Amino acid sequence: MVERPRVPDFVSALISAMLSKRTVSDVTHQLSLVSVSVQEVESILYELLEALESHDYGLRGVWFHEFLGTLLEVYR
Repeated sequence: MVERPRVPDFVSALISAMLSKRTVSDVTHQLSLVSVSVQEVESILYELLEALESHDYGLRGVWFHEFLGTLLEVYR
């Protein structure tokens, strides 16, 4: 059995990719798997939003669009 990364690992990977303008598709693919519960995805996305808001650095316009794109990728 392959162990999935913990919630903070997903959040860290998403933040790193978003802020460095890399693709988040590797992480969003893992989050969209059937084996990941909706509650887990909800928790990860909530923690991601909290982390982005707490380290805004005046770049809300930049990361907010990235966050919305991430939401769409996970939804697909």
